[in-house]
Parts: sequence; C-alpha cells; structure tokens
Amino acid sequence: MSNTQKVKVILWGCGNMGQIMVNYLLQKNVQIVGAIDRNPSRVGKDLGDVANLGYKLNIKISNDHEAVLSSSAADLCIVATRSTMEDVYPQLEAVVNHGINVLTICEEAFYSWNTNPELSNKLDALARKNNRTVTASGIQDIYYVNLAAIIASSTQK
Repeated sequence: MSNTQKVKVILWGCGNMGQIMVNYLLQKNVQIVGAIDRNPSRVGKDLGDVANLGYKLNIKISNDHEAVLSSSAADLCIVATRSTMEDVYPQLEAVVNHGINVLTICEEAFYSWNTNPELSNKLDALARKNNRTVTASGIQDIYYVNLAAIIASSTQK
C-alpha cells in the first residue's frame, strides 16, 4: 500500500463504541467501506446517520456479514461487538477466513491465552494460515480498577 492509498475498513458493530469509532476513522482519513450490525434499529440505515455525523456516508449498515466481507475489499475489519472470546470468535473467524486483518475491542481478546487458550490457539493458527493479523485493543479492566483505587485512596479523608 502506498502512502497515498487510504486504509479500507469495515466496521462490525455500530453501537455506542462503533459510532464513536466512525468519527475517529474519518478524522484519520480512513476509508470506511462497509458496516455490519445485527440490531434491527440500525440495519438498512446509513452509517453517517447512525453515527450522528449530520451527513450521510453512503454506507448502508447490513446484517449480512458474508456479503459485506466478500464485497468490500477491506484491509481491516474492526470488530466492536462482544466482550468474551467465546462470543466474538465466530466473527473473528469469519473475518480472517475472508483474508481481512482484524482489530477488536473485545476485552478478553486483549490477552486471551490466560482465559481461553483453546480458542486463542485456534484463532492464532487460522490467522497464521491466512497470513492475517488479529489485534485486540481498547480500555481494559485494569485501567478501571487502577483509576478507581487511585481516586478512592486520594479522597479517603
């Protein structure tokens, strides 16, 4: 990819976190090429409307992940749907099987070898086989625990 080409991204999960990500992606000049969600109140709507941008992106939110993953020519799919590996694994698997790299905000995926080594190893093998990456990111529980402890300890008296 040259410096002039935009990264092409599919957003899987158009709820609160996904809507926030739309703004971040646009600020970074990323090209959003597809959107997936299962919520009937969002399916069929324009992603720009759902993300409250004040303008349309001409990206219709679909509940058919196979169609979006197959037709979008994406470099990356951001999966912002679930919190556990067991729940998010089918989505991660589908993305990697379509030859697309994954970034997920799934909390457990941040270091899932401790909590779900079976699915972690299965996903790792699949990613290696397809020469793709699976990366977890986002705010982790340790942040919330540390922040609360620091605030509580500094205001004890």
